[in-house]
Amino acid sequence: MKKSLLLFFSIISAVLCHGQISTKDSTVNVVAYFNKGDTVIYDYTHKNPKYIGKDTLYDAYLTARFQLSVLSASEDKGYRIEYTPVKYVYAPDSVLTETGKRWIKMAKTGERIANKMKPIFVLDEYGTLKKIENSKEIISKWGKLVDIGIKTIYKEEPSLEKIVKKEAMKEYMLSAVKTENDLWKLYEEMILLFGYHGRAFDMKKTTIESETGVTEVFCGKDRPDKYGTDNDYMVYAKQTTKIPSETVQTLVGEQMEQLVGKEMVDSLQNIVKGATGWPDIEVTNTHTVRYWSNGWPKETSTVKKVRPTGVAKEEFAKPSEIRTIEWVNYKVK
Repeated sequence: MKKSLLLFFSIISAVLCHGQISTKDSTVNVVAYFNKGDTVIYDYTHKNPKYIGKDTLYDAYLTARFQLSVLSASEDKGYRIEYTPVKYVYAPDSVLTETGKRWIKMAKTGERIANKMKPIFVLDEYGTLKKIENSKEIISKWGKLVDIGIKTIYKEEPSLEKIVKKEAMKEYMLSAVKTENDLWKLYEEMILLFGYHGRAFDMKKTTIESETGVTEVFCGKDRPDKYGTDNDYMVYAKQTTKIPSETVQTLVGEQMEQLVGKEMVDSLQNIVKGATGWPDIEVTNTHTVRYWSNGWPKETSTVKKVRPTGVAKEEFAKPSEIRTIEWVNYKVK
């Protein structure tokens, strides 16, 4: 359900240095100045809208509240931050597609397991994510709790057996978390919050071109609000990737569904019926992070759009995936 944006971040070149906003050098430096005992609670909302006529329903719509607490802080060793799940809020069936209703049932299974796990993330002195300290423990707990979670959800929702066989679901969930890399995908919100830490950006629009597309980056002072200070700042990045028609035609099937989603593949096949060939596809990801002056993120937003170029359909201009993270409670020393 979660897809890592590490590749999105890695193509942005930057130079490390301390401080936040440097008007002399016209740079913004994303650096952590956390203290032991700092605690921030966030709401992470994930939505996959589906546009049906003038209505908007959702194939996925979930808000997860979690707490981040600094267990230790050192100039040499960096930071250790504990992640604690707080609660989950699910969208009502009235705004969900049939896919969305099934997705919620799956998510509730995962909730029972996630509530038992408290990963500890290790960051360097700049706030760059380095490793999950207790990854082996978390993976072990996952394996033990999957069986309990599966038995519980299938007992409460026996009709789920008609959609996904119990053993198939168990095998899928066990295979999802086997290595530390798998855990990074499971806790993607940490990457969305801290993916820019340890980097420096020019205070102007920067365009980076590659063989697959273009990335635009802008950073500067954050917009004023009642909680803000003069040194709060933000980073905005927009990545546009083009998939040529030859690649689209080659990948149609499971590989293409992983890239752009089943709905887009179905739409493409309908388009091709009335056209002479496959269109190019443009995938756009925009990511914005706002920070307090001490480097704690205030909020993030990530929006994905997928559209076949040259096709002027309104639904293709709308977001296909939206992820937002907003702070709920902020206690720092």
